[in-house]
Amino acid sequence: MGFTGIDRLRAVLDDVDFPLSKQRLVEHAERKGADEDVLGAIRALPLADYDNVDEVVRSVPRQEAAEEGQTESQRHARGQHGHPGVAQHLRDAGGPSTMAETVEQAKRENPPRPT
Repeated sequence: MGFTGIDRLRAVLDDVDFPLSKQRLVEHAERKGADEDVLGAIRALPLADYDNVDEVVRSVPRQEAAEEGQTESQRHARGQHGHPGVAQHLRDAGGPSTMAETVEQAKRENPPRPT
C-alpha cells in the first residue's frame, strides 16, 4: 500500500534547506515529530540526494489512482480475492481459484508424453 499523506509530507519538509540526502530527510522528519506514515514514506525513498520537496514527493511510493478516496476496509477487501497462491492475471481471467486447481489444469493442458 502506498502513501497518501502528501500534504503532511510537504508540511514536515517546508523548512528544509535542499539539497539533502534521504538520511538527512529522515533525520529532519524525526526532529520535527513527523507521524509514522510520513516517516515510513521518507524511509521508502530511493537512496539519493533530493534537490527540492517536489522531487521528494515524486519519489514517494503512492497508491494507485483507483484506490484514492477509498476507506481502509475497501482497500483491504479489494486485495482479498480468495485465490491464495494464484497469480493476479489468472484471477482476473477466470482462471483456477486455488493452487490445486491450477496444478490440475496444467496437467490437463500438458499431459505426460509417452516414453
